Amino acid sequence: MTEESGAAAAAGASERAAGVLRNSAVMAVATVGSRLSGFVRSLVLVWALGTAIFADSFNLANTIPTS
Repeated sequence: MTEESGAAAAAGASERAAGVLRNSAVMAVATVGSRLSGFVRSLVLVWALGTAIFADSFNLANTIPTS
């Protein structure tokens, strides 16, 4: 292997590593955003339905079809 091809291989590996880091960062930000939006959704449901029987009924009605 020549010096030039070794340098090109090292540059390619560096670019791949940067791409993996960038993609990992995108996934991390998307995950945090999803968790935050789910938390806000729960807050809105508690605000709208309260914590009484209405909330239990709503939760049960949404859980049964996916079981």
